[in-house]
Amino acid sequence: MRPEQLPAVFRDLFLKQLDEVEEIYKKLVSILPDLNYDLYLWAWHIVNTRCIYVENPRHPLVDSSKSGDTIAVIPLVDMLNHSPKPQVLPLFDKRSQCYVVNVQSSAVLEEEQLFVCYGPHDNGKLWLEYGFMLPENIHNRVSIPLELFIALTKKLGLEVDDEHISVLREAGLPNTIYASDEAPSYGLKKNCQILRMSHHELLNWREKIYSHESDDEESEEVIERDNLVNDILKQLMASLRSRAEGVDEKLVWLWEEQIDLIQKLVDNKNV
Repeated sequence: MRPEQLPAVFRDLFLKQLDEVEEIYKKLVSILPDLNYDLYLWAWHIVNTRCIYVENPRHPLVDSSKSGDTIAVIPLVDMLNHSPKPQVLPLFDKRSQCYVVNVQSSAVLEEEQLFVCYGPHDNGKLWLEYGFMLPENIHNRVSIPLELFIALTKKLGLEVDDEHISVLREAGLPNTIYASDEAPSYGLKKNCQILRMSHHELLNWREKIYSHESDDEESEEVIERDNLVNDILKQLMASLRSRAEGVDEKLVWLWEEQIDLIQKLVDNKNV
């Protein structure tokens, strides 16, 4: 799989994963020179897909310098599959010093499979980390990095100077679109509002974007902002469709999910 064929957010995750695999292998092979790389990869995937987070005191033989966290494979618990609507919650009982699995639902039928939630992951992360995806994943999302957001607005012909960019960075509002959204996110709308501000308005940008003035007002300013949001989303869709051309057919779904999510928002009457 070529990293450049992945959408940016998944490409970064994949490259980080590759770096981790290589870093761990170098440490292990310095201790076990005859370590078979394919066997190591098999073991890494087993641990990565079945491990669970635990809090352990630091140990001199365990490298926890980056996060201070420790992972472990817990028998039986590691057999639980993922669902965004889990019935059980595994946790460590400090009193008994054992891992226990607590049932969240009121009843469990005989031979019914129990699910746990691995986290609010979109399909890209589920696929890269665990090797599967979910239809209609409620956690799917499209993240628009600030640099891409600025590039899209410039491509639309909007003048964006250093002062606008400085305020956007200071505000730090994410341009994230979620599968559950029925309208553009707060951050996306407010960032577009910042782009529409004059230099005089930028001096008091906090007061303006955090005011209690309703966005439902049919003011010219609100209409212009919403039109800009719509144009940015359409420009992003066009960019994603162009990037998806020539991508390996096994990876096209990653791009299509992002495009479909944006298309749904554009088609929504709230945009």
